[in-house]
Amino acid sequence: MTSLRSSSYWDDIVKSTKDPLTHILWWNEADEPWQCLAVCKELTRAGESGDIASYESSLFVRLTFLFFYTCLGSLLPYLPVYYHSLGLSGPWIGVLGAVNPMTTFLVGPIWGAAADKWNRHKVRPVQNV
Repeated sequence: MTSLRSSSYWDDIVKSTKDPLTHILWWNEADEPWQCLAVCKELTRAGESGDIASYESSLFVRLTFLFFYTCLGSLLPYLPVYYHSLGLSGPWIGVLGAVNPMTTFLVGPIWGAAADKWNRHKVRPVQNV
């Protein structure tokens, strides 16, 4: 990492990480621009951590979440069609579709109150998202 910091690219990597849309868009010319920007962010975090040997990259966790929610987002529109093929009527399909948002609506304030009570707003798994 020391040789990377001394290279002429280090300043561009850090500037692109801090403000990727207004700084030089050199990362946009890569074969996979978003992956390039994600790697730049990880390199910057590792460089700024002070102890590169013990730095734990969260890139794998972030890419796992990205893959999971991409798959989920591509399958969810077909869920009502699947319910219909099972023979469910329209109101029951609506009820099944409303379970997740209603649960989030009801449980969200409880989680918020618990986080306020125990002052645990940033937990490591949530921070990786």
